[in-house]
Amino acid sequence: MSARARKAANVFVVLWIVLQLVLPLRGFVRGKHDTRGDFSWNMYATQFKVDERYVVITPDGRGVRLHLGDYFVRAGRWTSAFHRDTLPAFHEWLCDELPRRGLEGTLVAKARVSEDGGPFVDLVAPNARACEVEDYGVLPR
Repeated sequence: MSARARKAANVFVVLWIVLQLVLPLRGFVRGKHDTRGDFSWNMYATQFKVDERYVVITPDGRGVRLHLGDYFVRAGRWTSAFHRDTLPAFHEWLCDELPRRGLEGTLVAKARVSEDGGPFVDLVAPNARACEVEDYGVLPR
């Protein structure tokens, strides 16, 4: 191996190691490393299960169940919204989006998360009218 190739290989290895150390820092700096499983070292170490139910109560009293996959570009990605830091923004968006899609009424939300097979923890106040309450019904930590 020539000196130039060895230097290129060393630079690559150093950059790869730096990247592996820097990626998780975002979670630690923002204080969210314990609630998010999306950075390199913890990517597959934590498993989350989501139990959700979103219903729009129409003015005539009917309940229309929402299938959240219909509101995301990739249907399987809706679970990515179920973190305490992103859920209020998702609820805000959903409250604006429903009338645009012709669904008038009151949005009633239920959202719970289980980490690593543990007990479910409520992220939203039970039967919260998400568009009408503070923080869109998302409970504080």
